[in-house]
Amino acid sequence: MHTLNPKPISHVNLNSSSVYLTTDYAAKVADFTSLSSTPIDPQTNYVYSFGVILYEVITGKVPDPYSPIKENKPARQLVDPTLKSFDENVLHKLWEVVMDCLNQCPEMKEVVGKLTEITGITEDAALPRPSWWAELEIITTEGT
Repeated sequence: MHTLNPKPISHVNLNSSSVYLTTDYAAKVADFTSLSSTPIDPQTNYVYSFGVILYEVITGKVPDPYSPIKENKPARQLVDPTLKSFDENVLHKLWEVVMDCLNQCPEMKEVVGKLTEITGITEDAALPRPSWWAELEIITTEGT
């Protein structure tokens, strides 16, 4: 989303409660109740928010918003205990991304580059399939 031209409307309060998953685990960003049509510094908002979301995915915990996230334990000791298996090498690399996002705020394109390298998922492979929106609409309609 951050590479689109023209830039889409910014989601000013990106957090885990505004990200939904489809049945094939495609992430959908929702809850655009707080919108901003003005540019927001990606260094202070998107990157940090993404780091927090990735932290939550790995640890299964919501971090305290009023204290800095500084974990001195090895990443494998921080993993959500309900996660049955994981590749420790991938975990270590993802944890480095989390700490970079939370403490150094790199450019989002650097974060995307690291994630591409870690996961092997190319930009083209990450593009939404046309059916995702239809599936999400059906699920949303069924829930009401």
